[in-house]
Amino acid sequence: MVIVWGQRMYGRIDKIAGSFVATRFFHIYYVPLIPLSSWLVLEDHGEGNFLGTQVPLQLRSVMAAWLRVFGTLYFIACAVALLSSPIELATTHLISFLQIGAVAALTAYAWLKLGKLTALERAARAAYAEHTGRFVDPALLEQRSAVKAHAIEQLDRHLARHATATYREAPQAQWKEIATRPDMRDVPLLVSALTRCRIEAAEARGPARGELDRAHGQILANLVAAKPELLAAAVA
Repeated sequence: MVIVWGQRMYGRIDKIAGSFVATRFFHIYYVPLIPLSSWLVLEDHGEGNFLGTQVPLQLRSVMAAWLRVFGTLYFIACAVALLSSPIELATTHLISFLQIGAVAALTAYAWLKLGKLTALERAARAAYAEHTGRFVDPALLEQRSAVKAHAIEQLDRHLARHATATYREAPQAQWKEIATRPDMRDVPLLVSALTRCRIEAAEARGPARGELDRAHGQILANLVAAKPELLAAAVA
């Protein structure tokens, strides 16, 4: 008996402009069993070859892989078992139909929604691309420190235009306050602030992370209001 086993990539999520996040699993007969490592794939060359970088294990990718594969297998197995049962026996097992329906709904969610970027998330990646050169989350990049430094440099330059009596002579110290003002529509400033905010949020912990996440959301809202074409430019 030949046992097919090895390593394969499963659980593709956050797919946009050719890039995505996926997890390498140990598999038996192509069923993903043990997650080994997650990867940010920048270019997929097919047949297991790709250009990318390893990232911390991504739980959403792991769950997407397991739900998509095991949910599909469970649904097929239950459907076959019920169809092969006498009709009078099958109709007495309402709980079985409810279970199959629940699994089918969960599996459909895993395939159709889990790990799919929203329009706002795609718009954010379109903005990040001005600093990263790719439609990816900058917090996952190996060179995120360099990306952050470049974003801060550009942000400081744009903030200089907003020096007022309120922000004295150093508006850089109040970059979040300036970028999150509801009336802020300075696109270059917002793009740099958004990229910096995303990386710093990924590096922060506790309340500081929550504050940065909220600031990121407001900056993104300001950016989309100032440049609504971002929503159409970010094609998955």
